[in-house]
Amino acid sequence: EQTICYEIITKDINHMVELISSKNNVIDGKFHFIQGKAGVGKTEFAKKLMCYCFSIGGIALGCAATALAATIYIDYGFETTHSLFKIPVNIDNDKDENDIECKLDEESQRERNELLNQTALIIWDECCSNHSKIFESVKNSKFGFKNTVVICLGSYEQILPILNNNPTKKDILNSCLCKSLNWNLFHKHSFTKNKRIIVNIIIIENKNAQEEFEIFINALSCNNNLLNGVN
Repeated sequence: EQTICYEIITKDINHMVELISSKNNVIDGKFHFIQGKAGVGKTEFAKKLMCYCFSIGGIALGCAATALAATIYIDYGFETTHSLFKIPVNIDNDKDENDIECKLDEESQRERNELLNQTALIIWDECCSNHSKIFESVKNSKFGFKNTVVICLGSYEQILPILNNNPTKKDILNSCLCKSLNWNLFHKHSFTKNKRIIVNIIIIENKNAQEEFEIFINALSCNNNLLNGVN
C-alpha cells in the first residue's frame, strides 16, 4: 500500500520518508516536527510513513488534537491526543491548564502502556493546537516515548492552543510546544511545495486548450458554490 497509494509525491515528502525510515530510526526514538501550510502534503506523508511501518511489521499509532482532525485518518485508527495518552479533558473552567497530567502511570492503564512500549512510530497531527504541557506530561511518564519515533505535524500559522480564563497573548504563546523546554529535542523540517497546485498543473498539462478552459470554469464554479454555502 505504501508504494502504490500515492502516485504524486513531492521531493521533500519523499526525502523525509527516506530520512526517518533509514538508519534504524524506527528503534532510535527520535522526535521530528514537520511544519507546513495546508496542502503541502503533511497528511499524505503521515499515511505513507505509517504504511511503511506496517510493512516492516512495526506498530504505528496516531493521534490528532481534535476528533475532527482524527477522522482524516479513519482507516489508520487515529484517536484524539487526550484519548491516546489518557489525559483527562478539562471541563472545569476554573482549573489551571498547567495541571495537565496523563494517567499512563496508573495501574488501570497497564494495557495501554504495554501497547505504547511496543510502538515504533507515533504520528501526532495538529500538535500546534495542543498545550505543551500535554507533551511534557507524556514525556515525563514511565512510557516517556522510549524507543519510539515521534512525528509531530502542524503549523503555527493555524490554530494555537485554546486557554480558559481570559488568557493574554503571552499566555497563549507560552503554551505552544515550541516554547517548551523539550523543543530542543525535535529535528525541525518544513514542507513548502503545495501538492494541490502540483496535481492541478499535471492535470492541466495533459489537456488541450478547450479542456483547460473547462477545468478552469469547473474549478471557479466549485469555489463559488463553496462560498455561497458558507454565506
